Amino acid sequence: MAFDGFFTKKIVNELNDKAINSRITKINNISNNKFILVIRKNFNMKLLISVEPNASRVHITESNYENPKSPSKFCTLLRKYISGAIISKFSQINNDRIIILHLTNNDELGYKKKYNIIVELMGKHSNIILTDENFKIIDAIKNNYSIEYKRATIKDINYELPPTRKKINPFDFSNYNKIKETSENNFFINNFYGVSKLLSNN
Repeated sequence: MAFDGFFTKKIVNELNDKAINSRITKINNISNNKFILVIRKNFNMKLLISVEPNASRVHITESNYENPKSPSKFCTLLRKYISGAIISKFSQINNDRIIILHLTNNDELGYKKKYNIIVELMGKHSNIILTDENFKIIDAIKNNYSIEYKRATIKDINYELPPTRKKINPFDFSNYNKIKETSENNFFINNFYGVSKLLSNN
């Protein structure tokens, strides 16, 4: 099955069923682009977040992984901000391959803070971005800047969605009047977010 927007939606629903209100107890990086969050809700679970170009995904796993001798810079940053955080919910943007972990944690002085982990599952453009509650970027695995698309994933910049053709969320029926006439082969891909070629051809 293609990891398209519809499969992403299924994963988000499953994560909300299993892991909402769980606490992040451990954060480890398997590689520079792959992380395990140990989360606890009655019992421990392992949440895999991978932005490997050929295997970007987010899901609960039972597999065991060997941790490197020292954590990556981004792993150290995640430990600083979200160790002990509560996952209040998982969400998806526009039926696209973007998952947000909404988190609540206490800072060093004991004040409640909200954070977001945004996981963009976009093949070679995949990224993990940590923001504050106002979606100002704290840091990202890939610090990119594009003048053409007016988008950056750099510290202290407000998060913007990845550049994409304007489409319709297939679950937002109020916008169906904006559907464009197109060839039968490309109708779903051209009009709706999250449709893979495999799904469109079926």
